[in-house]
Amino acid sequence: MTRACINKCFKELKAESDCIIADSKGYAYIPSYNTVNTSVIKQNLCSGLKSITIHSFTSITSTNAYARHICIDNASDFETVIAREQTRGKGRHGNSFDSPKDGLYMSVILKKPQHFDINMPAKCVSKALEAYNNTYCPELCNTLSIVNDQDIYCNGNKCCGILTETMGEVLSATDYYVVGIGVTLYEKAHINELIALILNELYRSVKDVL
Repeated sequence: MTRACINKCFKELKAESDCIIADSKGYAYIPSYNTVNTSVIKQNLCSGLKSITIHSFTSITSTNAYARHICIDNASDFETVIAREQTRGKGRHGNSFDSPKDGLYMSVILKKPQHFDINMPAKCVSKALEAYNNTYCPELCNTLSIVNDQDIYCNGNKCCGILTETMGEVLSATDYYVVGIGVTLYEKAHINELIALILNELYRSVKDVL
C-alpha cells in the first residue's frame, strides 16, 4: 500500500469524525464511543432511513437554526443536523437552551409528515432512551418520565429537552416540522447508537410503521 493511499484513507476517516492519532510509528485508529460517526449511525438505521442526509458538527450556533435554513432550500425528509455543542441553543418561548460541549444536540426535519402530534417527539425520544438504557445502562431502566410534554427526566433530573418548530408558506399549511432534541450524555455514551434509536422511533411514529 502506498503512502498516498494511506493518506487518502486517513483523510476519509477524519471526515467521518473517527478518532485518529498519528505518531512516529504511523497512524492509529482508536474508535470512540462518544464520537459522532455517520457511517455507524446509518448502519443502525431502519431500511427507510438508510439514505437520509446527516450534517455533523463539533460546534454550531443552533441545530434548529441550521435545519430551518436547510428547509428554505427544500430539505429532504428526515434530513438531520447533529452537533456536540451549541453556542446559541434555542429553547421554548424564545429562551436560550444551555448546550455545553460533549452533549448531543440534533434537529430532525420532517417533510409534510403523514402523522404528527406535538407530543409525539417526546414520546419517541423517551422510548429511544429507554431502549438505550436497557442495553447500555440497565440500572437506569424504568426511571424516565416526561414533564410538560417536552422535557424528559431520569431519576428526577432533566436529561433531555425538545423543541418543535414549524415552517410553511401559509398559516394553514405546514411544509416542515423541525424537531430539536438536546440530550445530556455521560462520558462514555454510545452516541451513534442513541442517535439511530431516536431516528428509528421518530420514523416509526411518523410513517406509522409497526
